[in-house]
Amino acid sequence: SVADPNQSATASVTVNPAPVVSVTVAPSSVTLSSGAARQFTATVTGTNNTSVTWSASLGTVLAGAYTAPVVSVQESDTLTATSVADPTQRASATITVLPKVSAGAGVPASFFGMHVNRLSSPWPTVPFSSYRSLNSSYIKWADIHTANQTYNWTNFDKWMAEAHANGQDVMYTLFTTPSWASSRGINSNNPNNSCVYANVDGPGACDPPSDLNADGTGTDQHWKDFITAVMNHVGPGKIKYWEVWNEFNINIEWTGTQPQMLRLAKDAYTIIKAMDPNAMVTTPSVANANIAVHNWVLPYLQAGGGQYADVIAVHGYVEIPGDACPSACPAPEVVGSILDKIRAVMVSTGQQDKPLFDTEGSWAETTQMTDADLQAAFTARYYLIQAAGTATSKGMDKLYWYGWDFRHSGQFYDSNSGRLNMPGVAYQQVYNWLIGAVQSGCSASGTRWTCPMTRTGYQAEAIWDSSQNCSSGKCSTVSVNVGSSYVQYRDSAGNVTPISNGVVPVGVKPILLESGNPPTP
Repeated sequence: SVADPNQSATASVTVNPAPVVSVTVAPSSVTLSSGAARQFTATVTGTNNTSVTWSASLGTVLAGAYTAPVVSVQESDTLTATSVADPTQRASATITVLPKVSAGAGVPASFFGMHVNRLSSPWPTVPFSSYRSLNSSYIKWADIHTANQTYNWTNFDKWMAEAHANGQDVMYTLFTTPSWASSRGINSNNPNNSCVYANVDGPGACDPPSDLNADGTGTDQHWKDFITAVMNHVGPGKIKYWEVWNEFNINIEWTGTQPQMLRLAKDAYTIIKAMDPNAMVTTPSVANANIAVHNWVLPYLQAGGGQYADVIAVHGYVEIPGDACPSACPAPEVVGSILDKIRAVMVSTGQQDKPLFDTEGSWAETTQMTDADLQAAFTARYYLIQAAGTATSKGMDKLYWYGWDFRHSGQFYDSNSGRLNMPGVAYQQVYNWLIGAVQSGCSASGTRWTCPMTRTGYQAEAIWDSSQNCSSGKCSTVSVNVGSSYVQYRDSAGNVTPISNGVVPVGVKPILLESGNPPTP
């Protein structure tokens, strides 16, 4: 007070720093087909003006509605949202744009993938485009990452060199935690020996790393170190596909939580794409897919797993555990049900534009199917349905057969004779039927199945009857009248027979009705 300087009063004022403007874009990374559309959102904090301007380096965008460019090869695009309030603040999303196969395109060679078990076996003599590393001798995470910051590349390098020398690209499956790095490995108070890989890789191979918490938090450094080491070792472009874990719905192959798997996928995707933007990462694969599609794949994608994957992966096994032929042979037609279910889940979670791979499939255990004719029948029918799809669903984009030289599972190579066995010959024939042929879906009338296909100036139709059977080298058939446009048919052994009086014998092994000799693919 001027009148009485002994009197005064105070007020407290808190001065806050000016708000910092920040921008985030969701989703932060996606994979789209050529010309496909996706809505993005931008969140602006630190200002009342939440407006942004959008830009894209290749595609077009209006108010966050992005349309991918039309491409003939895979491209990477960057979508950017810039704050209007503070133009120095922006955020971006990475978009992988895949070329779309037109409706009139034939089955590509890239559809055919294969597993190989032993380097001592001859490399597959049948045609295939992609090799998957699962169960190839000693190249899993646990085999390579022998101690912290210590790696053994000897076997890995041999397998990579073999695949590349023979013209195949590579799918490398990231799985089996090293015992020293596992939450239930050799350093655990409760080591886990129930894992299917524990006898080779030690306790804890199917458990999460020790630096990854159940809620997905933690450094996850062991996993990140390994993926970084692989990328540094091979360099970009050497591994085309990366699969994050194998059959994560099976508790003898994965014991962790969904948040842990999401974290593994996020860290793998981030590292791989930063070092090789053209590499493609799959979702974790699932077994028992007819059930697992809804119980595992759907919740995983709903939890955000799709943002860490360029490809959706399932296993197309249709085996009947505990049963054996001929009373309950695995029915390859069941894979059509898997296709319908997974395609529906992909649509419901916004993943419909991504490729769908069957990363592992065959008739499974040989004990369930010991008859060579039935094995050949299964092979042909399985490939026909997965390539063509069903009346309501597009087929798989790639199928990895399990496997070339696995003595007790889907074997094509007979190590005793050193030659292709009967199902191996059937594979080679069906490859020739399918490659370059335009498919229009397989359908059934009762137990009789047909899969039409065309090439320029050529019409064909695969046909079989699932109610027929084979035993001891003899297969039953029924006589079927066919259209007059068909003049000959091929069987799964490669024999060509003229059609007489418009009637053909149809059995459990598909035959291919033809309007003439096919043009060269």
